[in-house]
Amino acid sequence: TRNHEPRDEIFLNVWFPAYEPREPRLIVDQPIDMSVDLGPQRLAAKRGSSPIDPATREALLNLPGVDVWVQCADASVTPCDGTLVLPWPTNVLTFTVTPRVVGSLRIVVVLLVRNHPIHRLQRELQVFGRRAEVG
Repeated sequence: TRNHEPRDEIFLNVWFPAYEPREPRLIVDQPIDMSVDLGPQRLAAKRGSSPIDPATREALLNLPGVDVWVQCADASVTPCDGTLVLPWPTNVLTFTVTPRVVGSLRIVVVLLVRNHPIHRLQRELQVFGRRAEVG
């Protein structure tokens, strides 16, 4: 078996391009784009990166793609799924997230192979009211 160099590490990256590298500021009822990819860890996604374990990484080597599903009970997500084309670094998928309630928002990004979940990343974010201004 081959030794994996640190550069061989693959991450599920989830980030908000409008705010990188800062933490996103989510406002209720205001859509925000969220990006997802597989590849080296992105600086913009430090808080939203999850390493893929070696067994899963090996399994992905022989596949043409991996499906992505975004779950979020308190937001609408459009589209709710997509496919990352392998090998990595993959294409970047963009999901539009529109929070529906003020408070804590949990976003779960799941990787699936043949409808079986193989990896998941969860992010907890804060959603603010429309009139809540900082300053």
